[in-house]
Amino acid sequence: MNQWLKPVRRAPARTWWIGAGIPCLRTVHRFAQATDAEQLRPRAQSRGSKVDPFKPYPHERFNVGTTDAVLTAELKTMGYRGSDQTVRRYFHPLHATLVAPPVASVPPTAWQVTG
Repeated sequence: MNQWLKPVRRAPARTWWIGAGIPCLRTVHRFAQATDAEQLRPRAQSRGSKVDPFKPYPHERFNVGTTDAVLTAELKTMGYRGSDQTVRRYFHPLHATLVAPPVASVPPTAWQVTG
C-alpha cells in the first residue's frame, strides 16, 4: 500500500479532505478503502457492438468470404450507422479461424422491454 494512504486508512472519516476539489474523489476513496490489490482491479464491462443488431447476416456473409469493406457497405444499406473500423474490429478475431461462430440469441435491452 502506498505510504501516503496509510494515515488515511487509520482515519477513514477524514478521507473526504484528501479528494476535496479534485475530480478523482471516488478514486481516492476506492484506494483508501481497498484492503488488497484485487479490489483495485478495474471491472471489465461487456458492451455490445454496433454490429450486434444486424446479426446473423454479417456472420453469414463473413463465412462466405465477404471482405470487411463490402460487408460494411451492405450493412449501411440495411441502416448501419457505424464506421468501417468498427466492422474491422468486430471481425478481426475471426480472421484467424476464417469462420464466424454461430450467433446466439441477443437478449432484449432494457429499453426494448420497458417500451
